[in-house]
Amino acid sequence: MKAICLFTMILSILIAGGAFAQTPKELKPSAPKAATATSGGPALSLSEFLGQVSSKHQGYQAADQTSKAAMAESEAAKLLFRPNLVGEARAFQHGLTNPYADDTSKVTNRAYNLGVEQQTNFGLSGKLLFNHNEYINPATQVGPSSQWKPDWFSLEFSQSLYRNWNGREAKSQAELIQSGALAKAFSQSYATKQLLLEAESNYWSLVLARENVAMQKDSVARAQRIHDWTSRRVRLQLADRAEGLQASTNLQSRKLDLKTAEDQERVAAQMFNSSRGVVGDQVNETLATLTPELIASFNVPARTTQRDDVKAAEFQAKSTAANARLEGEKNKPKVELYGSLPVTKPQEPPGGSGNFMFLSQQPGTTIGLRLSMPLDIGTQSRVREGYAAEAQAADWTFQRKSFEEERDWQDLTSKFREAKERLKLYTELEKQQSEKLNYERDRQQRGRSTLQQVILFEADYQLAQLGRLRTLAELLTLNANMKLYGVSYESR
Repeated sequence: MKAICLFTMILSILIAGGAFAQTPKELKPSAPKAATATSGGPALSLSEFLGQVSSKHQGYQAADQTSKAAMAESEAAKLLFRPNLVGEARAFQHGLTNPYADDTSKVTNRAYNLGVEQQTNFGLSGKLLFNHNEYINPATQVGPSSQWKPDWFSLEFSQSLYRNWNGREAKSQAELIQSGALAKAFSQSYATKQLLLEAESNYWSLVLARENVAMQKDSVARAQRIHDWTSRRVRLQLADRAEGLQASTNLQSRKLDLKTAEDQERVAAQMFNSSRGVVGDQVNETLATLTPELIASFNVPARTTQRDDVKAAEFQAKSTAANARLEGEKNKPKVELYGSLPVTKPQEPPGGSGNFMFLSQQPGTTIGLRLSMPLDIGTQSRVREGYAAEAQAADWTFQRKSFEEERDWQDLTSKFREAKERLKLYTELEKQQSEKLNYERDRQQRGRSTLQQVILFEADYQLAQLGRLRTLAELLTLNANMKLYGVSYESR
């Protein structure tokens, strides 16, 4: 009986020793590594993903198309000062009284003209016309029927002397058209860049979500090994049941963390697919690998251009100011010098210049003045003040946008440098926490520490991992935001 008891005791010690012997290697956490996002499918780089977004995201396509259309529409301002083809055709009859006979002739007139007109940017409008007329006079008591078909070139002009002086109204109208279209174009261009920024953020979010899932799986595996090892010790009555309960709750907590990470990965996959116009949370592609070398290559780029939303505000301010000037010009008195004159002389009517039947129809030279002015001076003044105030408000809006752009850039670059520095510290901390956890596990095997301390150090290690991932996410977001300041998506 004593031999049996002794054998049982030795066997128990050997079994317990075996449990101790196999644990240290199994429980050692792996050192921190580059963030990877793999699924075993075909590789999909960031630039390829953004290409899918630009070709399949309807919101992006709409904003891009609107921006291009508005840019083309801005050319309409040039048409105000371009030549236009003009023409007119008419036919009518009019009476011509014969002073030497008691009758009235009905003269038939058929005519057309064709030419070009143009408005200049200094207030002069002009037309150069080719004129063709056909006058047919029926037979009368004093003479037979006759015809006259003169052709000639004529010039018509109108020069503003007060309203639209030096083309202020016309130039304001042109700037209103151009600036309004450009404000719309840059506003929509900014919308496309924001959509690409959002898509890039979704890409890296899925990369980091997959990294987090992999990290949590490692944590569950370590917690499972701790649980199995502690359970054997409890069964052999080498550890108190409290340690077994502690190991069980630790395992359950790690499984809960894994489930949370998997849920976050599913949401990230949905957002990833949404950016490229796909419904669902299945992403089979292998995404990019965030190597330490790639992360180290991220630096603050040089600003190459003004942000598109600031450009939009600038052109909106110009458009509003142009509209204020235009409305101010419209309410001014209109004084115009106008005239028309034949450039070439038409052929003589039948019978020469003595033919009274056609004398009144010969082209001549005209010159005159036109005046038009509003009489409600009070309302006119208030309207001008309203438009001027609106223009001032638009200018202040642009100035504030410009200030905020400079402020945001400085804040962005400062946060970027700080995030890079924190990422280095978190990476180093993660390594140190890994070493600390391994060392504490070894101490526990030698009976110099407790399971509670090991679990506590496990939590410290996981917090360091999560801190690194959060900082990495912040760094990637900041890097994407910098592209709004002129850095192309393909170049980084």
